[in-house]
Amino acid sequence: MISLPLDIEILRGASRWDNGGPPEILVSTSDLPSAKCFTLLHELAHLTNRGTGASLCDPVWDDHLTEKLMNQIAAEALVPAHWVRRETSP
Repeated sequence: MISLPLDIEILRGASRWDNGGPPEILVSTSDLPSAKCFTLLHELAHLTNRGTGASLCDPVWDDHLTEKLMNQIAAEALVPAHWVRRETSP
């Protein structure tokens, strides 16, 4: 993982996995610790799903379906849905 002070209004993180090289994840040091964890998991989801066509995308051009899916994966890893249901059920 690489950490740099990025402008989080523009970029919170990124990932890439070139053929023959190790995977790389970039996370902004300018973000809050909880947001860094989310970004790391989001980018890890991109790398994990790279073979599905839902891995690397340009958020400016992407229809955001991929980004939404990666956000769902990161959120579920941080706070599993069954925990939310258990804590919010009457």
